[in-house]
Amino acid sequence: QARQTGARHATMDVRNIVLPPCWESSGETQGRSLALSLLPAAFSKEHLGWSDSESEDGSPTEKDGVHAFHHPGSPRYLHPSMWCVTLRDLDNFESEVRSLWKAGGIPDDPEPPSQFHNDPKIGPSIYVVNKHYIRPETLRQGGMSWALMKHPKGLKCDVFATHCWSEGVFEFISKVRMSWPPGARHLWACFLALPQNGNIGAILQGDILQSPFAKALTRAKYVLVIPNKTQSIYLRLWCVYEAFLSLQLVAKKNLVISLPSAAPHWEVLRSLVPGFCLWLAGAVTSYRLWAPKHSDLLPPLLWLLTAVFSSLVVVEFCKMMIRIVRRLLGQSAKLGKRQEIVVGWLALMVMGVGVGFVQHGLRHHSHTSKWQWEPGEGWACGFLTANVLLMHTSSIVRAIAAAVRRAEGVQLDFRTVRDATCTDEGDEARIRQAIKGHEENIDHAIRALRVIGRFNRATHQNMQYGLSPQRVRDGLALFKVTTACCAWSYWWVTDLVATGHQFWATGSSLLSCVVALSAQWLIGEQSIFAMDTLFYFGSVYIVASLVFARFLWGNLPLNEKRMSYDCIPLQAACFVMMCLTNLWFYRGGYARACASWGAAVAGRCYAGDAEHPVAWHSQTDEAIRSATSPEVWALVPGHDQLSSSSSSTSGSGWGSDTSDGEGETDESVSFGAGERSAA
Repeated sequence: QARQTGARHATMDVRNIVLPPCWESSGETQGRSLALSLLPAAFSKEHLGWSDSESEDGSPTEKDGVHAFHHPGSPRYLHPSMWCVTLRDLDNFESEVRSLWKAGGIPDDPEPPSQFHNDPKIGPSIYVVNKHYIRPETLRQGGMSWALMKHPKGLKCDVFATHCWSEGVFEFISKVRMSWPPGARHLWACFLALPQNGNIGAILQGDILQSPFAKALTRAKYVLVIPNKTQSIYLRLWCVYEAFLSLQLVAKKNLVISLPSAAPHWEVLRSLVPGFCLWLAGAVTSYRLWAPKHSDLLPPLLWLLTAVFSSLVVVEFCKMMIRIVRRLLGQSAKLGKRQEIVVGWLALMVMGVGVGFVQHGLRHHSHTSKWQWEPGEGWACGFLTANVLLMHTSSIVRAIAAAVRRAEGVQLDFRTVRDATCTDEGDEARIRQAIKGHEENIDHAIRALRVIGRFNRATHQNMQYGLSPQRVRDGLALFKVTTACCAWSYWWVTDLVATGHQFWATGSSLLSCVVALSAQWLIGEQSIFAMDTLFYFGSVYIVASLVFARFLWGNLPLNEKRMSYDCIPLQAACFVMMCLTNLWFYRGGYARACASWGAAVAGRCYAGDAEHPVAWHSQTDEAIRSATSPEVWALVPGHDQLSSSSSSTSGSGWGSDTSDGEGETDESVSFGAGERSAA
């Protein structure tokens, strides 16, 4: 083309030359070299640069071994945060790689071989996938990254994946799906974002804060930490640096860092079916055998509350006994997934027994009983029973998700980030200089993340308020909130149904649930304690109202169907006490009390359903010390302001790079992006 036009220096992209099959079979590197050797000397490699225009076939060219899309000096350059893919792209990528792998087109690397190469759930390592699929595929399309090959105009970064190239590619994609944040659209993963045929060293040279990893991470909203079965990602120095950088970004823009934790659907279904069967068996057995003789001893509501609290007692007692037995056997006191599930089944069975008494009391109530009830209680009891059942069911799902998080945390095992390595000596020197003096803090942060499973601004503040790592890990409980709303609105629903206003009864119950869930959604994870107090004070209110109706009011409000009106002062008193308790907690009263009692007590003062007592579980003890250690949050800019006010926010972090802040404290453990050594 150059000879025909008489041009001395042509703008060409050698990677767009169509090579004969015999050349391609000898390898893309040899084929490209052969193509270059056939060009005139005037068009040798050093003369093949890109200009402001495009090549004759319309494709952008390269300079310094870097494709124009990735070269900062190119007019076609895209910001590194735009080098992203979608979940559908990942599905297509997996399909293409799996087909090639099954056909034998992705052989294992003999030095060193991967023990999971032939495992269909884990698959070949990203090293060999890059060598046998990504590089040849992107080379044929012009030499850009796989992400920009799919989306030449780029996609804005929502999610940043930190991972290690020694992992299996199917394992990586599966875990990304498991941990995909709601509302997120685009993923930045280094092996798809970087031009694997280009000069990666030229892209990474210079200020480390100007690297594509740092720029993409700065604009991400979420960081997905993707462990693997082959190697801890924190033995890779680039991932350690990104953990350091993510800690700084948490305070700037409330970056959310998380481990894969979604419970597999088939496992959830397999675990819930026996629980429902036990619940049904308990309900039928108690209805037919025990309730005919004893249901009149208590009103339906009190039977239901007895079942709820009995199930909670059974759960804690069984957990305590399991821990004692495991300790006597010289094992860890931590409950396994199966033990958690079995305990959940027992709770459902106890609930079923209570439901049998409730149904019999509603259907065959004897008016000779000292306890009276309103006709409308059947409606209200139905709402409350359904939500309690869902609450116990969700605890089984949380147990499965917690087991997933624990397994992922085990795969992050490491001694210290000081042991991390990097294949490029220049990169290693720059990273070690950047994290110098913070290695121990990063160690503490990663250990805390291994237990909690996620980190953001709310996580840190909850820990500082005094919540245990287990309660923070479990997060917000949807059905616990709806159960609380049913308790608070119980007598209003009962009176409305008793007077023939079923529509308004249902509406009032749903309205209370909508209001509480909306408040929980708006406030976020910082409302964990507030929603717990809503549940516990709602339970206190409903029990106290029954006691008052029986012993102070002589069942008169129940007989006259005005229980809701007579309970207004009691309901208001419980509500005020709940507000004062929340005010005391969120102003630091609980944290100060725990501090005065000592660190050991602080770890389990408010553990919710903590299954790992601090005295027995060294890993949880370490997590408590790590997550609440001031040194961990010394990395985080704006710490002082965040400590003093949960609503204060600093800069969005949407700018080019992060910088060292002066404050310290906002907690968040994080992780970085992928394995750079392969590039």
